Amino acid sequence: MLILGAGADRTSGIDFPLANTLLAEVTRYLDGPGKPVDDALRAMLPGLRFSFNSMIARAVDKIATREPHEQKAMVQRVQEAIASLPPEKVAVRKHGELIIRLFNKLALIAENSQLDEETENLIREVFPKDADDLIDSDSILDIHKLSLSDTFKTVLKRTLKMGLSSDQHEVAAALGADMLNIETLLIEKFLGFYNDKPSDIKNYLYISWALWAFLVARQKEVLAAHGASPLPFYGKLPTNVRAITLNYTSFLQQRLGSDQAVYFHGGLAEYVRMDT
Repeated sequence: MLILGAGADRTSGIDFPLANTLLAEVTRYLDGPGKPVDDALRAMLPGLRFSFNSMIARAVDKIATREPHEQKAMVQRVQEAIASLPPEKVAVRKHGELIIRLFNKLALIAENSQLDEETENLIREVFPKDADDLIDSDSILDIHKLSLSDTFKTVLKRTLKMGLSSDQHEVAAALGADMLNIETLLIEKFLGFYNDKPSDIKNYLYISWALWAFLVARQKEVLAAHGASPLPFYGKLPTNVRAITLNYTSFLQQRLGSDQAVYFHGGLAEYVRMDT
């Protein structure tokens, strides 16, 4: 029994995007060859207001409410992205240094607001009778109610939009990998079925079908590029084994047959019609 993950579809010659870059790829598809798909989905979902570009603003607004360790993780991701840049990419490196500097300032505010032991002891000395009632938080600042300045918001929005363009921008990709994750977005919108929120339900249907259309289009490109030749990785699998795949592509099923290939999350070969 074989178990296949995302690495199988990242094989050279297949080159499917990973989840952390998928949203940018889907956006470019819908703005280009997938525009008819976008038009058809919007026609079937009257009143749909969602767009991948508009979600950037919402993602930016949530930045200030993230815990310090989450903000540090974003800084680390950007640092890693610019560390290996070639000398000619000075502008991208400077862009990364700006993002790192801004996030470090935000993280510093959150860290300095932590209620340290010395401050807690002083509170207990000054108000010995009801100190426990007064100390109801480990911070003197509620970071979840903070709002970013327009300067910070604009820098982040412009950076993230660069990640949705056709040009490779390492800093935008590193930031978008955390802030614009399509899997997280799908989970968030799927809750609309439980909360009875029609807008989230429409958004979920749009995002999931847009993702399906993109993956099918990319799959067709891979199959057309290889023609009758064996696919990279999949063409080397023995045909007498059973396999479970965490991917959606039909490459495994075409190699082993439907009886020997199990799709853990479902596959591109099957879908539920939303108009019947």
